[in-house]
Amino acid sequence: MALSASAQNSAGCYWLEQPPAAQPDTASRTANYGGFPSTQDLRLVPIGAPMGHFFLSYPFRGMPDLKCPLDKVPNVTMSYWLEGAQLEPGYSDVYSTNLSGIGFRLRSAGSGGETVPFSASRKNAPLATFGLRNFNLEFIRTAHHIQPGQVRLNFKVFGKYHDWTAITFIGNSTVELTTREYFSGCTGDPIIDFPLGKVHVSDLPKRQTRRSWLNVVCTGLPAGSKLPVKVYFEGSNNGPGRLRLTPGGATGVEIAVTSNGVKLPFNVGSALNMDWQHSTSDGERYNLPLEAGYERIGNSKVEVGKADGTINYVIEYN
Repeated sequence: MALSASAQNSAGCYWLEQPPAAQPDTASRTANYGGFPSTQDLRLVPIGAPMGHFFLSYPFRGMPDLKCPLDKVPNVTMSYWLEGAQLEPGYSDVYSTNLSGIGFRLRSAGSGGETVPFSASRKNAPLATFGLRNFNLEFIRTAHHIQPGQVRLNFKVFGKYHDWTAITFIGNSTVELTTREYFSGCTGDPIIDFPLGKVHVSDLPKRQTRRSWLNVVCTGLPAGSKLPVKVYFEGSNNGPGRLRLTPGGATGVEIAVTSNGVKLPFNVGSALNMDWQHSTSDGERYNLPLEAGYERIGNSKVEVGKADGTINYVIEYN
């Protein structure tokens, strides 16, 4: 949406006053937004959703309503847009901030719920008046990792009615964004090795497993923050819990991978919950028990050879 400020007001739209003024006020006005909180706590939400919001108030002289002459403007088009901030890549109504993973959006506080920028038309009538739009400022999660801290807001919002930019709102403030619901990061064991040793083909029906642990440390929150942490796996597989061998070795065999008997998932929708263990000086510790062992693939003929497999894990948090 490309819009530009203009004060030409060719139709003579004017501010509504009580009692009516002898000479209608057709001058454009400016108001400073208030209502900025000193701090805002951010909630845990999916990417693209609002983590917190507040109402943008403003002082205004007289009535925040205007009229346009019916004989000149049978339909009044109202447009609002924002300048002073860049749109976040991939969004049409979310603007970037100085904090990574956090954008902001202005949403109409009325029933319409429009987000800036927007345009709307309404049929004019003898008694019709057109009020200024009120907005909530929403902080939007735009990435997996978010960066709490001081967000600096400096923007202008323009409201145009017909061809008259009747109002310019100025927003300029700093808000401290805090959170108790987002880890700043989680890291796990770089390598987990399962030495399965040599196994005779005749022993496969009596599969023996080896057990180990996946350990993860999450940082950035107060001690005892038992936020959910999940994990799923990636690798060449024949289905949940069935890891294919690296090509060039044994055939007819796969590696069964489980956690307390539950087959390891290879998709995010089936991610397993990790168990919180305790808090340490370097963060919150989680783990997941893992078991691995060779298993024949159905009634396949087994050809002996090297039987290695590789699996990656993906930690899901925040």
